This record gives sequence, structure tokens and C-alpha cells, in this order.
Amino acid sequence: MGSIEMKRIMRRGVGSALLGLGLGALGWWVGADASAQTSGPPAAPAPAAGPQIADTKTNLEAAFDSEINARERYLAAAKIADREGYAYIASLFRACARAEQAHADQHVHAIAATGGSARALLQKMSFGSTPANLQVALSLEVYEAEQVYPAMLEKARAEHVSDAVRSITFALATEREHVRLLTAAAQTLNQKPVAKTFYICPGCGRTMESPEPGECPNCFTSARKFVKVT
Repeated sequence: MGSIEMKRIMRRGVGSALLGLGLGALGWWVGADASAQTSGPPAAPAPAAGPQIADTKTNLEAAFDSEINARERYLAAAKIADREGYAYIASLFRACARAEQAHADQHVHAIAATGGSARALLQKMSFGSTPANLQVALSLEVYEAEQVYPAMLEKARAEHVSDAVRSITFALATEREHVRLLTAAAQTLNQKPVAKTFYICPGCGRTMESPEPGECPNCFTSARKFVKVT
């Protein structure tokens, strides 16, 4: 099938690895680049030119692709952090990965409402040391939190696509949390803190260092459903 192998894996529940979405059924199509997850210097941060904003359906499809790739990038970087003795960073990377999965799940439902198709191509990924991987992750989160999602949210509101507004709002709030968490982690990197348990809201991806009492303040998901990630 060439360098890109297309796989369809039907969803079995929130947080499952991959889904495929046609016009009638929830799911996703994921393609894997044969050279994905290679070693070497980490990939460069997103270009400063700014995101390309189209109609809301197209924006959601792009956001879905980005969230799936972000999840895979975090999981791979977490393994490197484990090997290099950065236990806290590994925990944080895995927590961010679970949050990106929640965003992808939300985007799938919003894409269905627009009649679009949720498809992702796993991009070639390069990784360096954990300090370098952390800086790249932070740069990409800042790019999404300050440029990509605010522009997408403005477009969704202008087009009155309520499902998209909801999905993008959740993602934007969480990416801002990730910027804060990654920034703090970079400041204590040399101390190599021990592993930590994070709590992830499966409804919106909210990433918490301690669980909110009762329910998620963003999407009102019960705290009983929060996912623990270490």
C-alpha cells in the first residue's frame, strides 16, 4: 500500500485508541506514515506565519488530525522521559496525551454535526532529549492556545456551529492549562521530580494536578469519571 497504510479501528468507548467517521457512524480513519516516530533532533515548532483558517468543517478536520498527532507525540516523548529518568515529565506527557484524546473524541462529534469526515495522518516525528522534547511540546501548545484555537473559535461562532464552539472551547481551555503545566515543569526540570498522578476529565480534557470536587467546572462531567494518569 506504499508508505502510508490506512487503518480503520472502530471505537469501543471514550479514550479508545482510534475511531473512523463516515457521514453516519462515529469513528475515525487514521493513516500512518511509515517513517513516523523516528529518532534524531526534535521537530521544529510551528511556523510563525500563523494558522490557515478555513470553514468550520475544515478547521475541525484539521484540529482532529492535530490532536491525534499530538497524542502520539506525547506518548513517544513520555517513553524517552522514562528512560532518561524524568519521571514527572513522563507523567505529565502521558496526562497531556490523554487530554488530547479527549479533544479528538469531542472533535469527532462536532465533525459529524458538520457532515465532515474525521481522518488523521500520523506525521513523521523526530525526538531529542527530554529537555528538548519539553521545549518543543511547549512551543506547540503555545501555538495552539494563542493562535490556532482562538482563530477557529472565532470562525465557529461566526458560522453559528454550536457543536464546534463547544468542542473548540474545551480544547482551547485545556491547551492553556498545558502551557501552564509545561512551563512550570521546565522550571524544575533539573530537579527531576518524582512521578505524579494527574486527573483528566474525559469529557473535555481538563488536566488537573488534583481532582476537582464533584464535577468538572468546564463540562460538568462527574469527578467519578476522571481518568487517573501517572
